[in-house]
Amino acid sequence: MKETINRQWRLASRPVGDIKESNFEYREEAIPSIQEGEILVRNIYLSLDPTHRIWMTDKPQYMPPVELREVMRGLVLGVFEESKNPNFQTGHMVSGVLGWQDYALISTLKTSVPSQNYLTLYQHP
Repeated sequence: MKETINRQWRLASRPVGDIKESNFEYREEAIPSIQEGEILVRNIYLSLDPTHRIWMTDKPQYMPPVELREVMRGLVLGVFEESKNPNFQTGHMVSGVLGWQDYALISTLKTSVPSQNYLTLYQHP
């Protein structure tokens, strides 16, 4: 049976001191509909990094802060679940900042790399 729910963790408030569960909001939404030129990615692995703490603040940084009520930013390894982009086939793997969620839509992509190259080329799954 195909999944229909996209589980997400969103930033509910900016942490003061230690990060707490109350800083996040868990939501279940429908998996986004895919349009021409887009790719639906099913996230397989999520990297939890210290930089997430920086992204939760509203201070200037190397990337814009995560906005309140936005899906929490995070680096993932995912697989193309569905593609309406002629350059990318279902089953290809991708690594990117796609967030703390099961599924993400992407419309632009620089390259696709065979999965056996992720650990050697990029040093992270």
